[in-house]
Amino acid sequence: MDKLLIFLEDYLLGLENKFSEVKKLNSAGNHIETHRLLSYLRLQLNLLAQKLPRIKKSYEKLSKKLPQQVKEIADDYQHLLSQNYQFSNVNVETLIDNLNASVNQANQQLNQINLDEVENSIDNVNNKMMEIEQILENEINAKKFVIDFQRRLSEQFEKVSLANSNLMDLLVHIDQSYILTNDEITESGYIGSEISQMKNDFDLDIQNIEKESPVYSEIKADFLRINQRLDEISSRQREIEQDIEGLTEAEKVAQQSVQEMHLNLNMLKRKLDRYKLPGYPARFIEYYKLVEAEIEKNL
Repeated sequence: MDKLLIFLEDYLLGLENKFSEVKKLNSAGNHIETHRLLSYLRLQLNLLAQKLPRIKKSYEKLSKKLPQQVKEIADDYQHLLSQNYQFSNVNVETLIDNLNASVNQANQQLNQINLDEVENSIDNVNNKMMEIEQILENEINAKKFVIDFQRRLSEQFEKVSLANSNLMDLLVHIDQSYILTNDEITESGYIGSEISQMKNDFDLDIQNIEKESPVYSEIKADFLRINQRLDEISSRQREIEQDIEGLTEAEKVAQQSVQEMHLNLNMLKRKLDRYKLPGYPARFIEYYKLVEAEIEKNL
């Protein structure tokens, strides 16, 4: 900023010298040259009057506001590092160094009164600061999300895993009596494998958190991916259950019919026993036992 003050002092001194020259020309009676020089001075003073507010505004930003903001960002970053925050795919320290370099460049432009360039550089510094602040804020918000969402996702794993196990048992049972045309057993097996793989990914994320070396934004993205896929799996499980619902209902009806037949057969035998017939024919006994065996096999 010293260079800027020197520049302004030299600029004003130059104008003062021009005024002295005007006095001399006027005293010498050179009114034409006096008028020309006065017009030039008036123009320069107007230009300076227009530039001074912009110079003052830029000077205040570059001398106080921006350096303080850059320092606060650097302090915030160091504070997050002390709390074991990690940053991936971005070097925050380099971004902060570039920020300081941009502030220095703007100062040099201001020393040369390149106001358009100065103002563009200040806008660029502000944009860069917002980008860094967003990176830091994203990690802070991601940590809160991960901590809050961890338990919910763990419970979702348990729910979907249990549902898939029950579904697989049901499909295997139904497959003994019906032909499943959509390869549901194989699909359920694939789903089970996928759930196991996602659970491994989830457990690895938890380990990174416990080791205090997590990139929370990456874990958040992983949690959201897993959550979305588990929701899709849960929906697919319900679709398969609805598809085979008719088969299970038919099995229940058939089971009920077998039970009723078994009951009727026993009632028939008790009726015959009440008649105290001298003995059942061997053929009747043979058929009775055959039918009873078939019924009990399907109970």
